[in-house]
Amino acid sequence: MSIEARLRLIGPALVLSTAALVGFSFYWGYRAIVMQERLDGLAALVEADAGRVALAIEATQNDALMLAELPAVRNLVNARVSRTGEDLEYELDQAAGVFRALLIAHASYDQVRIISADDGSEVIRVHRDGAALVRVPADELQPKGDSDYFDEILRLDAGQIYVSPISLNRELGHIEIPHRPMVRVATPLHSDTGEAFGFVIINIAFDRLVTDILGYADEGFRYYLTNEAGDFLHHPDPSRAFGFDLGRRDLLQHDYPELAPVLERGRADAAGAVAEIPSLGQTALIYAQRIHPFVSDPERFLTLAIAGTFDVLAAPSPAIVSRVVIVTISMLILAAVSAYYLTAGLVRPLKDLTAVADRITQGEVASFEHVDRDDEIGKLSGALEHMVRALREHRESLTETLRDLQHFSKLASHDLTEPARRVSALASLLASTEQKDLSGESRQILSHLQAEGQNIVRQLSDIRAFARIGEYGQFREEADIGEIAKRALAIHTARLTERDVVPHVAPLPRAKVYANLVELLYGHLIQYILDATGDERIELHFGHEHRAGDDVLTIGTQAAEPGAPMPEQTIPESEEHESRLVLGICQRIVERHSGSIWSQIDSGRIRFWFTLGGSSE
Repeated sequence: MSIEARLRLIGPALVLSTAALVGFSFYWGYRAIVMQERLDGLAALVEADAGRVALAIEATQNDALMLAELPAVRNLVNARVSRTGEDLEYELDQAAGVFRALLIAHASYDQVRIISADDGSEVIRVHRDGAALVRVPADELQPKGDSDYFDEILRLDAGQIYVSPISLNRELGHIEIPHRPMVRVATPLHSDTGEAFGFVIINIAFDRLVTDILGYADEGFRYYLTNEAGDFLHHPDPSRAFGFDLGRRDLLQHDYPELAPVLERGRADAAGAVAEIPSLGQTALIYAQRIHPFVSDPERFLTLAIAGTFDVLAAPSPAIVSRVVIVTISMLILAAVSAYYLTAGLVRPLKDLTAVADRITQGEVASFEHVDRDDEIGKLSGALEHMVRALREHRESLTETLRDLQHFSKLASHDLTEPARRVSALASLLASTEQKDLSGESRQILSHLQAEGQNIVRQLSDIRAFARIGEYGQFREEADIGEIAKRALAIHTARLTERDVVPHVAPLPRAKVYANLVELLYGHLIQYILDATGDERIELHFGHEHRAGDDVLTIGTQAAEPGAPMPEQTIPESEEHESRLVLGICQRIVERHSGSIWSQIDSGRIRFWFTLGGSSE
């Protein structure tokens, strides 16, 4: 009889008797203690998520205040006030650039505008059009003087914030289809002389904002978000949100009367309740809490409620555990004594396997004694023996990969990335604030400085990408090098088209390689050649040749001459740091394949030769 069959006879008798006693003990203390723990856990989750919602909405208000004080916006305001009628395209371009950066940084922001106080017309607007960011032409800017929020914002003092009600967006007085929930955040704009100019306003796509904050929720939880009246702003059933805009009232207190106190002004800010939620198919807890994210109106609030089933909220109770432990230990002692004599003969081979595994982990050479057995132990011993041989064969390769990942991870640390970003940002700030006093040469230097900072960030990003590729434990596989080269070219399609670069990909061999690393190698070499050749119109040649029994792959601005001598220098010492870094990554990838790389870089000509170890066809 097999070990599995014997354990199936012995194990259930012991497990069932022990489980029955332990289960009774759990049930004994379940209702009184676990219910409160579930409610406490759910309350903690609501409090944490309510804080995240409040921080996100408060951050939008801070962004509006920040925009009002940025030099690009203030320069536009001052220019409009002091030079009415003159060409202000430069100031408009600067402000548009700031607005685009804000929209890029915040996926939930839908549009950013400046509206004049004189006639309510839009001075500038940048908005999302699908995936694109578009600055609206001057002849398409709209008058907003009759908007609900226009007069209310103009009555604010400098530094005050207006946050609109959260509602469905309207265009020309009609609710937009498909529905787009929107909230607007604005603050007044004044010139340096104190003259009121208008206001800057951010339109925020409320559904995207909520998705960014609460979209990570586990499947077992349901999220509800309401305004101070209890109208749903977010609901697991999207059709029930914003009913007040569509001629009906869908209210939290109607669905869950136990939560009504949380919506009453003057009452406690939080209320918890147990409710039956038929749509979840089982009993669940629901908990609600107020959120006060509106800086300018502390009395205004939102309400966040989260419902979770008992299965999701179940958590071990320390009180129950303490009571069950005594009973459990007693039962387990009895079961252990009985099982010991019955299973000693069955587990002895397993103990032998464990001892062998311990010796192997300590670096000793050991063999498995039960390979010849005709049962599960024999199969397990054979499988472990095969696995140990395979692990020994791959150990050296894995160790080398780990060293590479550690090296590049250190280079791409936060201490390198953040200074590069700050250099670029400071250069941009200096260019925008001091542009009137800077000479053309100074502006050009600042532009180069900003570009170099961005290049550093891009290079660090490339290093992190290389490190992440190594994390997934790749194995060599046979691949078509030509197809890999074409995928690398596709990544640079836009830049190749802009430069009118003509690629020539000769038939390339198949080889056993790390395909993702080779694609990264070709991508970096293409990037280096494009950067090094400036605006020149070039042809890009991919080829290969045979040298001393090896397949040598080539890439360059001119086709490599078969048999021509290759230079000894691997990475040009004369290259700038960022170029050496790109080529250093390439050399690491080639070395990972146990290959070599050579380069020839002089005026007008750039060529690379490299091998990838491994066999090819």
